[in-house]
Amino acid sequence: MVSLNAGSLGLFGGRLCLDFVNTANRGSAGIEREFLDSCDDLLVWGRRVGLLAAGQQPRSDSRTWRSCLVLRESLHRLLSPDSRREPASDDIERLNKAMALGARHARLVAGEGGVTYDAGDSPEAWLVGPVAWSASELLTSGQIDHVKTCPGNHCGWLFLDTSRGHTRRWCSMTTCGNRAKARAHYERQQA
Repeated sequence: MVSLNAGSLGLFGGRLCLDFVNTANRGSAGIEREFLDSCDDLLVWGRRVGLLAAGQQPRSDSRTWRSCLVLRESLHRLLSPDSRREPASDDIERLNKAMALGARHARLVAGEGGVTYDAGDSPEAWLVGPVAWSASELLTSGQIDHVKTCPGNHCGWLFLDTSRGHTRRWCSMTTCGNRAKARAHYERQQA
């Protein structure tokens, strides 16, 4: 089995904010597996999703890391089908502050490869801004009704179901879907 870390996580959410929320596996008791164990993991994930270029090394510290994890949990509550109907004002306020932080420090820069995002020397804005904007866009669109939670064993990832008829069940058929099919086959064989 492949060992997952912040740099090898599948990006199955369908939106940046969902992929950020999916940096932890959740079960009925809360977070079961954390993929952002340090500031370094946060930077690795930022490179993985294209928010940071290979040589880009923004200032990062434990406060930045902790505030990003707090934002992630607010986003999980705001985007999760189980809790989004009655959003907590604290979570909305945290998202508003993240959007403001990103807007205050970020700018778009034209370059050879097109337009890039530059958060300057802000330790959080490089991640918080794009993730917050992604979440606000999803929350205020009709697509929020198609965000689902993967029922895979020890998964709990959120994903945007863009399938025809909105019948997608798993974050990914190659991971959770195949495991569920194999488990069902085994159980049928045992019966």
